[in-house]
Amino acid sequence: MSRLALALFVLAATAACTASDDDGEPAADAAVSVDAALPVDARVIDAPAGTTCAVKEPIVQLIYTCQFAWRQCTGGADRMLDCQITAVGSLRFSLCSCMVGGQTTTQFTSETVCGSTAWSQVEAIVNTQCGWDLR
Repeated sequence: MSRLALALFVLAATAACTASDDDGEPAADAAVSVDAALPVDARVIDAPAGTTCAVKEPIVQLIYTCQFAWRQCTGGADRMLDCQITAVGSLRFSLCSCMVGGQTTTQFTSETVCGSTAWSQVEAIVNTQCGWDLR
């Protein structure tokens, strides 16, 4: 169920729950529990989404490579972004490999990732390019 459909469903159910007769009492056909009406996979879960990692290895930025590594992550699989810097004429870019548990899952090119010095910048890039949800 999409978020928009879920929001519309909750809004409609809330309106039904707050409907009342002329005497101020809830309508006899008002829904009792919105949460019980939702499918199990659409219910709000209290656990935060995303992956958290206890250790961020020191950033490695050399002439032809850069590496960013996250260790001791929830779910057990470490993550690493390994980039090889290439120059073609005046264009300088990196071919980066997204690695989970030592296995490459995705590759992308970037002109900025190897110049990033803040973890928040790198995490924004890998969340988009690698499909991760690092927190």
